[in-house]
Amino acid sequence: MSEIRVPKSIAPYADRIVAITDRVCAEHLDEEYAALCRAAIAKLGRKRPSPLTRGDAAIWAAGVVHAIGRLNFLSDPAQTPHATVSDLSDWLGVKKTTLSNKGRMVSDALGLGGYEPEFMRRDLLDNHPLTWILNIDGLLVDVRQAPFHIQRQALDLGLIPYLPSPPPTSSDELARLAAEITVDAHDLAEQVTAFFEVFNAEVGLPTAATLAGSPIEIVGFGIAANGDEVTVECRRAGDTHEVRIGDVVFPPDRSAGWIHAAYCHCLGLTPYPSNVPRGWLPEWL
Repeated sequence: MSEIRVPKSIAPYADRIVAITDRVCAEHLDEEYAALCRAAIAKLGRKRPSPLTRGDAAIWAAGVVHAIGRLNFLSDPAQTPHATVSDLSDWLGVKKTTLSNKGRMVSDALGLGGYEPEFMRRDLLDNHPLTWILNIDGLLVDVRQAPFHIQRQALDLGLIPYLPSPPPTSSDELARLAAEITVDAHDLAEQVTAFFEVFNAEVGLPTAATLAGSPIEIVGFGIAANGDEVTVECRRAGDTHEVRIGDVVFPPDRSAGWIHAAYCHCLGLTPYPSNVPRGWLPEWL
């Protein structure tokens, strides 16, 4: 069995259980649920001694699907996909009481609480505050708003399950975009003016961003008095003030984030992670 790692002596038992969970997930749930169930079966298979050698494969499969579904709020109609205990009972051919009891046994064996990144769906992890809030020197920080190198370090230390945003676009891509924007610029002031004009042309206002990890609304672009940087007029809690655009973080998949990354690259700043916005191709590019 190539997809899960268990001792050879346990593999025949795990194979039979996986065949059932794969089938049920393919027919009624999705591949992500199937992968999470396989991960749970593998972890049960690596326990010493493994409980998978005792009991019926269908009941073990039912318990795994129930435990993983419960952790991921499968019974919530707002979730996609979703299913009730009665649905699982029908699909797996196991009585509801047996299903629930085995599900609790699986949860206890795996130590499943309310937050277990290893067995949670990506969309839940994306929006779960415990995934991204880190205590840094006594200050609670949302790592999604941190520079990429901080995110990378948090991942390497096992503090987050995956990178919340893609790595910064390659310097070659950013250099190309910056060159297109500043093609006729001869000094820093002209480069800044060129980016100011592109921000105004390509970014609809107001637009969302963050400043020091807090949500703000950008309502205007400007140029600093000495002409060496673009500024933004930002609004937060009813107050409006001007800050340097280099201090602001835009969504990585919007035109503002992509242009901002090129701006930072051009001015020797560290770009925040960004992607080319889908379908975005202005005539001048």
